[in-house]
Amino acid sequence: KIPAKEVHSLLRTRFSDKLPGRAQPGSGRFCLNSIYSLLFEVPRGVLPDSFDSAFVENEPSLRWLSSNTAKLRPGEAGGTEVWTVLSSPSFGKKHKAPQEFLEGTETEVKVVGLLLEAVDRALSLPKGTVQAATVATKLQLWGAALPINRWVS
Repeated sequence: KIPAKEVHSLLRTRFSDKLPGRAQPGSGRFCLNSIYSLLFEVPRGVLPDSFDSAFVENEPSLRWLSSNTAKLRPGEAGGTEVWTVLSSPSFGKKHKAPQEFLEGTETEVKVVGLLLEAVDRALSLPKGTVQAATVATKLQLWGAALPINRWVS
């Protein structure tokens, strides 16, 4: 039997885009952050075909960009491509909204636009290129997406 106090100490969590100052592994508080995941469909050729996926280091709003279409066999894809972009934790924190009620909101429109503009900047495309070409989108906020620290046993 585990006393409730011990279980509670294992569940202590904070939500932030950064670790607290002087945080150490095993400091006793799990730290989670929020990120947005955006799937967007564009006609083939709008984004460069020189990569399938990448960690994004030149754009502070983004962390990951990946072609879902690249997973298909040649000839299976058709005339469009589907890409996934993951925001940075600081972007997720700044634009956090109730994730259960995101679809169809002003926040969804705003966040999709900001992320697509960030893709333009990351790929050195003219402003508005990706948004103008986008056929469909699906946005999801991961409110407790990723741990940024770890437990030590």
